[in-house]
Amino acid sequence: MRRVLLFLLLLVAMPAAAEPARLFDGALSFDLPPGFRRMTEAEITAASPFPWLLYGAQHDGFADSDGLTMIAAMRALRPGLSASDLTAIGQMMQHGVALRVGMTVRRHGLVAIGRTRWYAIEFSSQAAGEPVEFLTRVGLQKQYFVVVSAKAVTRVFQQREAALRRALETMKPD
Repeated sequence: MRRVLLFLLLLVAMPAAAEPARLFDGALSFDLPPGFRRMTEAEITAASPFPWLLYGAQHDGFADSDGLTMIAAMRALRPGLSASDLTAIGQMMQHGVALRVGMTVRRHGLVAIGRTRWYAIEFSSQAAGEPVEFLTRVGLQKQYFVVVSAKAVTRVFQQREAALRRALETMKPD
C-alpha cells in the first residue's frame, strides 16, 4: 500500500511533459509549455507584434488556457536570402520596433539555438490595452524567412518567462 501511495505521489508531483509542436509541414518544431492549445486565426493576428508579416505567410500559434501567454510563428518564402542576411534583417526589424510608440527594446542580437542562428529581439509594448512582454526570434531557413514570437502580459511575465524561454530554446528546423 505504501508503494502505491508513493507511486501516486511521485506521479502527481512530476512536472507536466512538454508537448511537441510541429509547424509548417514539420519544418520547425519546439516544445510547448504544458496546457497550451492551438490559437484561432483571429488570435494569431492579434498576438503578432508584426501583423503585416502574416499576409501571404504561413502562420500558426498556441496560447495557454487564460490567453495571457502565447507563442506565434510565421514563415514566408523569400528566395535569395542567405544566412549572411540575418543580422541586417534582424537589425532592421529591431529598429522598426524601437521606433514604434509605446515599444521599448530590452535586448537584441544574434543568438544560437542548437546549431541554428537566430536574431533575438526582446521588447515590451505599452501600445494597446495591457502592457505585454515579447521574446521574438527571427531566422532564415532554406528559402524561408521565419519569425517566432512568445509573449505574455507584463503582470504574469515574470512567472511565465522561464517556460517561454525553454520553448524558444527547443526550436529545431527540419
